[in-house]
Amino acid sequence: HAIGAIVGRKTVANGREYTRVWIYIPRSVSSDSNFVLQVGQPCEIELDIKTGELTVKPILGWSSRKRNPSS
Repeated sequence: HAIGAIVGRKTVANGREYTRVWIYIPRSVSSDSNFVLQVGQPCEIELDIKTGELTVKPILGWSSRKRNPSS
């Protein structure tokens, strides 16, 4: 159990301002052998509006050499 954070930064592109959002995952979680994601790995993000839970899942078939999942 650890506490992370939602981090946002305003940016401008093509004359429009928007906020980029990142999820900070504490080192105690990301360095755990059970943590299944890698930095830069594509992932599926799902928000359950009934429970308010955010789920982040690895995309199966991804490898560090190939950015697209295999079929």
